[in-house]
Amino acid sequence: MKNFSYILHFTSYFKSFTLSLILYTLSFIPYPLTSQIKKIPLNIQSSFRALKVSGGHLWAGGTKGIILHFEKDLDNPQVIHVPGAEKLDFRDLAILPNQQVLAMSAGPSEQGAAVIYYSNDLGKTWLKVFEIKEPGYFFDAIVYDEKSNKGFLLSDPIQQQLTLFEFNLNLEFQQVKIDKSPKMLPKEAFFAASGSSMIIRDGKILLVTGGSEKARIWQSKNLQANEWEIISEVDSVGANRGFFSINCGDKNCMVAGGDYTKLQVNEVPVLLGERGKFQPMNASPGFYIEKVLAVGKDWYAAGPAGLSKYSHKTKKWTKVSDVALHNIVRYGNGLVGIGKEVMSYEL
Repeated sequence: MKNFSYILHFTSYFKSFTLSLILYTLSFIPYPLTSQIKKIPLNIQSSFRALKVSGGHLWAGGTKGIILHFEKDLDNPQVIHVPGAEKLDFRDLAILPNQQVLAMSAGPSEQGAAVIYYSNDLGKTWLKVFEIKEPGYFFDAIVYDEKSNKGFLLSDPIQQQLTLFEFNLNLEFQQVKIDKSPKMLPKEAFFAASGSSMIIRDGKILLVTGGSEKARIWQSKNLQANEWEIISEVDSVGANRGFFSINCGDKNCMVAGGDYTKLQVNEVPVLLGERGKFQPMNASPGFYIEKVLAVGKDWYAAGPAGLSKYSHKTKKWTKVSDVALHNIVRYGNGLVGIGKEVMSYEL
């Protein structure tokens, strides 16, 4: 009986030790627990790509002319149906002072989809402030720079020429006259997947392209935006491939993309660099990327195949979630991602 009691004691101890070892091992697995990911309930059928933060306000834009507005928390979104925009797909937003919002529709101008709507009362009323009906235009991104009080609207090129519009706080839009610029390659264009193919950095505009034999990074000389140069390029043959997103942290910028017909692979290099000097990274999330985002010294990449994090310490990418996303932003103490669903992620 003494030996049997000892065996029972040892067996119990071994089970306890094994369970503790499993729990200890799990604590080091980087894939997050489900408690860190929260789905924001929405009783609407829409897909969202536009996402911008200003102060405690979060704005999202999507198909069927729908705008979402969150203030301070994510539990009670305001769902806004922009009158007259029921057939439009809002793929980017610009937030002006005092929560004035510009919503950019992406689509062929000949189908009435090259339109900008404006609201200055937190989305209660909307006004169409800019539209191009001439065939050939397709808006890709819109940005506003607080320091200069200038804004820029990017279109797909017309006759292989860079096509950009400037606007001011009076909502006056005019096409920028390009004095010096490389010619765009045949079929080279910009992707409107997440409105992040254009950013302003250190008084210069950066653009990323695809759809041609090369994916390229364009940079303006200044915010006059009339002189441009190519600062980096990679081979990227195919109409569906190229760079889709550029984002900058405190010290460097990341450029990424892929092929939107191959969601689970990434054959286009992820670039990292600063002051115009970009180099391919040794590591990749391994899927098609529509948005990259700097969070401190780390990076996040989002796409229809999910969300991944790059650690500056380990120099590796780690999958965070398999939920399909088109865009992500930093909001509060975490991240917010959008696609067919709106998700929040703890950091």
